[in-house]
Amino acid sequence: MINRLSIISLVFFFVISFNAIASDTLKLTSFNIRLSSVDDGINNWNQRKPLLKEYLERKRPDVLGVQEALPNQMSYLDSIPGYEYVGVGRDNGMTLGEYSAIFYNSYKLDVKESGTFWLSETSNKPTMGWDAVCMRICTWARFKDKSNKEFYVFNTHFDHMGVKARTESARLIMSKIALVAPGFPVFLSGDFNTEDGSFPIEIIKDFMIDSREAAIEKDRSDGKSFNGFFEDKPAAIKIDFIFIRPNITTLSFQTNQEKPQGRFISDHFPVEGVYTY
Repeated sequence: MINRLSIISLVFFFVISFNAIASDTLKLTSFNIRLSSVDDGINNWNQRKPLLKEYLERKRPDVLGVQEALPNQMSYLDSIPGYEYVGVGRDNGMTLGEYSAIFYNSYKLDVKESGTFWLSETSNKPTMGWDAVCMRICTWARFKDKSNKEFYVFNTHFDHMGVKARTESARLIMSKIALVAPGFPVFLSGDFNTEDGSFPIEIIKDFMIDSREAAIEKDRSDGKSFNGFFEDKPAAIKIDFIFIRPNITTLSFQTNQEKPQGRFISDHFPVEGVYTY
């Protein structure tokens, strides 16, 4: 009887300890979900959206930074129970164009402040910057968790053509983070359309840490996140990142290259991190 009680007590202790650890961690995912307005054949949005919903319901990230989400896709994601979002469409600062929105677990987190700025010389209004071919934005939010700890998330999508635009966007975001969130834990997620070692990424790494590199439990994949819907070749490049300030610990990081039911969810794979702050 004593041994049985000891075993039960030990199991109870580990369950309580695990739950305490789990409740004190933050699961953050960055995912370029691929816009819905193009003809992607068998990979069109109507075919992909149930796969995305199943993925999110299974993984349940506390924070999800999306890129390329059009208004109809935002409505679909917003219908998933337990999530709310901050963000605006890039074309007019309201509901037109792509969002770089931040979805969050509304049972676990409260938004205290949020905003969006454009990656341009006039960042307070809808404009294209430098040599970009599209309007680009960064959406941010200040969150408070149930233990009253606060942190910031910035989520963005760099231009795919403008070399100068990517460099200046990195500089702009670093200056905005310094201004908006001095001293706070900060996450920067997004599709940066440039690889590790490039000048824009090095600018960011002068101030922040690539959580893929800092993770205690390392990425089990090659880290390449853009798959291009190519069935006959592996993902080509690593352009999706989650950066952190040094006051955040990365417990694990994963470039999730799974294909549920043998299908692509997007032309990017999501990148997933688990953190304490």
